[in-house]
Amino acid sequence: MASPQLEDGYTRIANELLEAKAKARFSAAEHSVLDVVLRECYGRNGGQKECFLSFADISTKTSLPSSTTAWAITRLCRRNVLIRDRHTYPPKTSVQKDYERWKPQEIVGKKATRNCDESHKNLRPLPQEIGVSKKKEEKKKVRAGKQHADPRFQPLVDHYLKRTQEITGTKPFDPADGKNLQGLLARNPETPLAEITRWLDNAFGSTEIYPLRPGFRMTEFCRHYAKYTRGPLLKGNHRGNGLGSKGGSLTQEELHRLTEGKHEGQSVPA
Repeated sequence: MASPQLEDGYTRIANELLEAKAKARFSAAEHSVLDVVLRECYGRNGGQKECFLSFADISTKTSLPSSTTAWAITRLCRRNVLIRDRHTYPPKTSVQKDYERWKPQEIVGKKATRNCDESHKNLRPLPQEIGVSKKKEEKKKVRAGKQHADPRFQPLVDHYLKRTQEITGTKPFDPADGKNLQGLLARNPETPLAEITRWLDNAFGSTEIYPLRPGFRMTEFCRHYAKYTRGPLLKGNHRGNGLGSKGGSLTQEELHRLTEGKHEGQSVPA
């Protein structure tokens, strides 16, 4: 059972400083890091203005992940709450007692003074706190455009959404569906749009493996599209065109051979 005693040590901190700390709107990680520094500085014999704390020391004492600890230290330095001398090792660390010089959370950005040691120089602030630069946003737009550069992509999405809405009244399509559709198109670069649309219609026309059952979406079609290249899957393991090992659905062996042949550009006998 824990039994803290003043005789075992205590930290003398001015009430005014504690009150300023409570009003400063620190995150939980920032509070933890600041508490460690206060304890190491003011909790020593006679109280000290400075202490020597390495990055690893603070991470261990706060039990925070390394990345979170580094982020919190960087933020506190930028807000001029902590002062760390990177020319010593472990870095000499102190708390800026003049809390009126602490910077508010809202104005901390890339141009803020960085009093942190070298190990924290390359850390990036959280985008939601400093705002994402226009340049980064433009790059994201370019990447998003490249992802859907295939002219077959959008017509297939539109056709899929139209068919699903006709049957279910909904339009289920998410990023995972889009990613899988991109993969299907990449694996079939020479296949015309009309042919892939026919595969999709075969899936909608299936009765054995009905494509709109729970869990079956564009993602499932893209993963198993080879099943629908030769017609819809019908009840009783019979296809509408009579193909397959027994005049019905493809066996796993046939499906594997068909898929491999398509990937290698070979013709596969029916």
